Amino acid sequence: MHADDFAACLPAVYLIEAVAAGLVLLSSLVVRRAHGATLGELFTTNFREIPPLRALIHFVHGMLWLAAVGLGLVALQHALAATGTSTAAHVPAALVLAAASAAAVAGARGAWHTMVVVPPHDAIRVSVDGVECVPGIDPARVATLGQERFPQMIAFGATAGLWVRGVLAIVFLTIGVIALLAPTSGAEGTDVEARVASLIGSCRDAVPVLPPAWGIVCALTGGMVTGGLLCSNPGYAFFRFPVALAIGAASAALTWGGAAGAGIDDASLSILAGALGLGWAARMIGDLVVAARFTRARAVSQPIATRIAAAVPGLASLRTRSDCRLPALDERELCQRITAGCRNAEEASLLVTRSFARFLLLARVETEHLVAAMLRVLTVGRFVTSACCGGTTRPLQCPVVPMWNESLFPLRAPTGFVDWLDPLLLGTMWDIVAICSRCGGSGRERCSGCGGSGRTTRTETYTVSVGGRSETRSRTVNESCSRCGGSGRVTCSICSGAGRVVHRQTLNTRWQRLLPTTTAPHVEVTDLVADAEERRYFHVPIVDDRRPLPLAALHDGIDSDLRERLSESFTRLAPDLPGMLESVERLHDGRVYRADFQVTGFHALRIGYTRLPGEVGWFFGARPEFYFPCLPLSWSMVGTIVFVVPFLLMTGVVAFALAANGIAAVLPLT
Repeated sequence: MHADDFAACLPAVYLIEAVAAGLVLLSSLVVRRAHGATLGELFTTNFREIPPLRALIHFVHGMLWLAAVGLGLVALQHALAATGTSTAAHVPAALVLAAASAAAVAGARGAWHTMVVVPPHDAIRVSVDGVECVPGIDPARVATLGQERFPQMIAFGATAGLWVRGVLAIVFLTIGVIALLAPTSGAEGTDVEARVASLIGSCRDAVPVLPPAWGIVCALTGGMVTGGLLCSNPGYAFFRFPVALAIGAASAALTWGGAAGAGIDDASLSILAGALGLGWAARMIGDLVVAARFTRARAVSQPIATRIAAAVPGLASLRTRSDCRLPALDERELCQRITAGCRNAEEASLLVTRSFARFLLLARVETEHLVAAMLRVLTVGRFVTSACCGGTTRPLQCPVVPMWNESLFPLRAPTGFVDWLDPLLLGTMWDIVAICSRCGGSGRERCSGCGGSGRTTRTETYTVSVGGRSETRSRTVNESCSRCGGSGRVTCSICSGAGRVVHRQTLNTRWQRLLPTTTAPHVEVTDLVADAEERRYFHVPIVDDRRPLPLAALHDGIDSDLRERLSESFTRLAPDLPGMLESVERLHDGRVYRADFQVTGFHALRIGYTRLPGEVGWFFGARPEFYFPCLPLSWSMVGTIVFVVPFLLMTGVVAFALAANGIAAVLPLT
């Protein structure tokens, strides 16, 4: 497809995207109104629940800022022109444009405060009136909790998916590399280039011929879906791995087929296939890295949890004791927990349905009293990173950061046990100033345009008359390189000619937690019940601020016989604690900052819904998060990303082109 053909079909592409964006907006409004959203509520929250309108609001806000910058630059051009010419028209033009730029800034600030920022609002409350609350959850459901997500399924021995990912990573990487290298000059005339060209030709013949506009729309839609799959769906919480692969294959085929149907040349199709292959290879490799980290952490936590289970037998009996009872859950408490859980679930991903509490009509709530014994460990580690900040004329220096000098760099310990990275940008006295590695300190590097020779060749055509006829011929012209002026050297792009570069250093403090846990009833993936304790029956602080503490037990109103029993259990566990803490330090490459042992109790809730058939949600004690085996996907957000965003981008390009032409016609610079 030539550039002229591409430009000719853009109006049709724009019209198709506009219709699709309008349908997404209309369907979003209809669905929200059908589930109880009033127009007053939507206006109060600046249409937070309607992704297409939120995208439009952000687009208008961004366009106002871009207009302010563009008008300001043109006003500056007129002001500079007024100083170099006797034409007086540039002065009023500069003033008008400056005023327009100021108005655009005011409009952008007003749009930010009135429409972009979502005002504070109460979370939509989930009604629990008349909901059936059933004591007891099937132990099999509790024991298999977590196997739906990746990489948690590895804990249940589901490793076939890892082998599939490994094979796919090799296949996609091979396809990507071959497809990207085939159109290059180094592969011309080779067997690889011929085979790739033949394969592309066969695939092109299998693709139905599409009108150019529809081909571009298909390629754009497929590309947006593919990009969304590659960059989202963490843990495969929206789509399971097989479904994600099927959707990915369909979207990749739509992308490539749309481009082929629109008449894109073979070289571009080969590059597109290579980009798709490398993208999916990167996703498969990323999954394998996540799985390796999970397996490594579990290899440390699981033996500790097994040792805790052996040292603290009879956890299940605590659930029946009168001194270990938990506060009863009333309807008000249940409503508050589920309402808070809905808001937290929405924060898990942009693709989760906004205000999805509107869709939660509770059908059944199952409750279970869980007891957990756990060793909680918080480690702290430090490391220094550096980033190049350009050239400098400062003297050479290479300071070594004393990472553990806490008088210079005190620790800012978090409360409790959390994962947290705390970066600290160091001052200039800790900058590394070194000789530029690209130019070796000379400030000049070899010109990439001529390869350092100072001469370039180009082919030019000319017309000659032979026997009364005109013939077009070509010749090679050797000339001085325009980039380096014939010297073969240019200013170094790294140090900007200074010969030295400065690297700013950052001291990173990494806090990591590990919570080896055993529960009754048994939960295989105990990370799901972390921070869930509603009542702490027995607690022994072990380490605080890297200092061992005297092992003194604390308790919460349990009878003396249970205190003695748990104390004996901890005494059996105590000799193994140094080895356990050391293994955690090796895993995290840090030092144990805080550690304790506790036996706790909490409620587990399994909640079913009538408007989400087949879907359930889990809530664990004081942990303010909903666990959905399958997160509720916002199809409105998907439609916004796939159709509304391209439509708005095209609208922005058209608007700026029209505005630029209008300004040039009304207020010309010449």
